[in-house]
Order: sequence, then C-alpha cells, then structure tokens
Amino acid sequence: MDPNTLHLMDALVNITCGVTIGIAWFLRRSERYFAWWAGAFLVFGVGLLLKPLVASNQIFGALQYGLLTAGVMMILAGIRNFDGKTSMAPWMAASPVLPTVIYLGGGLAGLPAVICELSGFASSWLLSLLGIAQVFLFKGETSIYRRLAGGTMLAQCLTTALIVLLAGAILDQTAVDIAIPLADQLFSIALITSIFGMSVDRGYRRMQNLAYSDALTGVLNRTGLALRFPKAEARAGVVIADLDHFKGVNDRYGHLGGDAVLREFANRTSACLPQTGLIARLGGEEFVVVLPDADHVETTAVAHRILLATRRDPIVWGEEFISATVSLGISMVHRGEDLEAAISRADAALYRAKMEGRNRVAA
Repeated sequence: MDPNTLHLMDALVNITCGVTIGIAWFLRRSERYFAWWAGAFLVFGVGLLLKPLVASNQIFGALQYGLLTAGVMMILAGIRNFDGKTSMAPWMAASPVLPTVIYLGGGLAGLPAVICELSGFASSWLLSLLGIAQVFLFKGETSIYRRLAGGTMLAQCLTTALIVLLAGAILDQTAVDIAIPLADQLFSIALITSIFGMSVDRGYRRMQNLAYSDALTGVLNRTGLALRFPKAEARAGVVIADLDHFKGVNDRYGHLGGDAVLREFANRTSACLPQTGLIARLGGEEFVVVLPDADHVETTAVAHRILLATRRDPIVWGEEFISATVSLGISMVHRGEDLEAAISRADAALYRAKMEGRNRVAA
C-alpha cells in the first residue's frame, strides 16, 4: 500500500463524513451541533490532505497539527452544544495555536524536522486528550451513543500514540504511515455512527415524552402513568385532585389563563411529592398522584400539602393574580391490584369532597 494514497483515502473519508453531517445540519438548522461536527470532519480532511506536503515545507506540518487539534475541539464543541452548554470555551478556541507555534518554533530554532514533528504531535495529542476528557467529565445525556463517541475519540487518541511510540522499535516508518490512516478511517466511521446515534436516540426520547407526557403541563398522561405504574407490587397511595370552579377561571381569564393555572398547579403538586411520587393529568383540570410504598397517613399528609400549596398564594399570570383551590380524594392501592380500581375509589372520595363544600380532602 502506498502511504500517500492511504492518507488521501483517509482525508476523503473524513470529508465525506463532514459532507454527510452537513446535509443533516442543512435539513435541521436548529440542531447546531451538526454544524460543529460537520466542520470538524472537514477540518480533519483538510489537515490530512496536507500530510504529503509536510516533508517539503514545515509550515504545512505546523498547519496540519493545528487543524487536527481544531477538529477535536470542534467535535467537543458539538457535544457541549448537544448538552446545552456554551459550545466553545476560550481555551478550546486558542488550543490549535499551540501545536502550530511549537512546530514552527522548533524549525526556527534549527531543530531537526523529526523533533519538530514529534513536538507538534505531542502538544496536539495532549490538548486533544484534555478535550476528550471533557466528554466524560461534563454531565450530559446518559446515552450509550454519547459514551461511545467519547470512547471512540479516546481510543483513536491512544491508538495513534501507541503507533508513534512503537515507531523505530517494532514498526518501521512505512508501517507507521500505513497504520495511522487505516486506524483513523475505522475510528472516523465509528465516530460518525456514534454522532448520528446520539441524535437518533434523543429523537426517540422526545417521541417517548410526547407519547407519555401531557403536552401542556409536562407531567405524565394516562398512558405514561400506566407504563410507570402498571400494577402495585406493594401498597401505594392514590390522590385524585380536581381544581375547583375551573370553568369560572376559563370564563374570566380565558383559556390561556386557565392553562397557566394548570401548569402552576402541576408544578406546585410536583414540589409536594416525595422522590418516588408520580403525577399525571387525567384530562381537563383533573390530576392523579400515585405514591409507591406510602401508607394511609403518608398519603393523607401529601394530599394536605397539595391542598395548602394550591390555595396559599395566588397564581401570577401577566398582571393578573388568580386564586385557586382544589378538592382531593384519596384511596389505597393493594398489592397486585390494578391502579384503575384505586383511582375509581379515590374519585368517589373526590366527589364526596366536592359535595361537602370543595377545597378539602376526603378519603
């Protein structure tokens, strides 16, 4: 195999990856991480195209390592953007300059070309390793594809370093020139697969949220609740909550005001629940709370917290202050019982709370 041909193939693989991701970004402009990743692969490709020119001019060598470092930082910027963080930190933007300056500085100092190249490689490698470490240190989505992307970049970095360290001892220069582009092509394909996997996985999670969550309040819907709590494995408490005179809220403040009340009620109720508690919107102004492993006393206490949180402070909507109260019914779920049976009992208790004057808890 001709090393120059392999480097050309490696460059074309990276450019192809960049164009492919660029098309994905063109189709979904709001997902800017695709733009960072597309740019990274294109920068990698340009840097690899410079490899055959390094022997004739050290400027190309310096530029090559600067571009390769920039590509790694752009991959990291895309992952940071994917995680909702600021894409490019100042040290990331400045890092490609260091290997370029080190490489050119060695040449100006009269150091042998091999020393200049090793210095440029070492500085680029260390900066890349620091950037890759951020993928694991920054908290983002716990997707297997995200970890695979970071692992692929780390494996590529370590593999390249190992090949360079073995040069002269086990591998001759020709073997090194062949091994590096071959490994790079494999890792590039793995990385682009991981990147698209991250996007597909996020899209799937969003579809799940749409299917199992209430679009207005963000809490579970009936389907989501049935999935999270299909059948009681132990005792559990159930609370049915219905906002009092909600039709009057809609009539006075309009549906937008009513929506604001529903969202705020869901937020206040969620804040009253223990960590294992579940809340779902059954429809209209009716919500259900499920408290796994809770007894009657704990369930009653949570219901009263929801009652007080709802009526304590008016709900602010624009310049309006909307007062709201809620009626609640509670029941217990027995081991192995279907949740719907307990909801039916809690609904009967809720009806009694309304008949007794609303703004209260009934069991």
